[in-house]
Amino acid sequence: MQSSFNMDSAHLINAISFKTLDEYVQRFGNTPEEDFRNLTSNRLGSILAVADANSPCCMKFAHYLPVYTQLLAPMMNKRIRMLEIGVQHGGSYRLWRNFFGEDMLQWTGIDIKQECLSMNKRFQPENALVYCGSQSDIDFLDFVSLKRGKFDIIIDDGSHKSSDIIASFQTLAKYLKSDGLYIVEDLHACYWDGFDTSCKDSTAVSFFQNLVHSLNIQAANNARAFSSNSTPKEWSPPCGIKRIDFHQSMVVCYIGIPDPLIEWKAGSAIL
Repeated sequence: MQSSFNMDSAHLINAISFKTLDEYVQRFGNTPEEDFRNLTSNRLGSILAVADANSPCCMKFAHYLPVYTQLLAPMMNKRIRMLEIGVQHGGSYRLWRNFFGEDMLQWTGIDIKQECLSMNKRFQPENALVYCGSQSDIDFLDFVSLKRGKFDIIIDDGSHKSSDIIASFQTLAKYLKSDGLYIVEDLHACYWDGFDTSCKDSTAVSFFQNLVHSLNIQAANNARAFSSNSTPKEWSPPCGIKRIDFHQSMVVCYIGIPDPLIEWKAGSAIL
């Protein structure tokens, strides 16, 4: 079940899966309002807080904001190219534009809904542009990326279906710059009906869990590896990955060539 409380006419905050306030407080030790304030006391929270009834709707889990704040802080005051899957009402563009600065961000949005193209009427293409197409259409993704990449950040906030998430990653990750970030939001959908979850071993979560093995591919391909078989296909990413972070409902892939596996022996005394 889902409970909710209103902040004002432009904001609705949900505390998911808790029937009563007492149940929530017993689990977390704070009220939803207290946790919300703690999670949104950052630059991104400040940007969302000033949205009013005329601002385009933006929906984000509050716990994403400190994660994004830490991830994106090193990119401040740099020119950023971002690709975002899932435009919806345009609220996330408002968020990123205000975070980075309009002149420092080239934002590209893709969405399957034709009505999202109407946003282009108020955009300057060098700053922001929306394309209409499916996130699982390889030719479409290649076309957009060749026009607008390479990217510093790719965010998948699209259909939340595992097959779409995986198809997008396998196509788009190679269009990230070295040290770029590929971020997938709302992975909780992998556990919900209606989001392509018929097989738990083929969800987006399972896909990224398998990619963790790619971080150790030098060891897996070493002569001492326990199997002489070739590296499983599911361990092979479409480009180099240096690090994978899992957060609640979110995964972050750091793109780049992994460091070499170099063993250093220092000192000679042994037991």
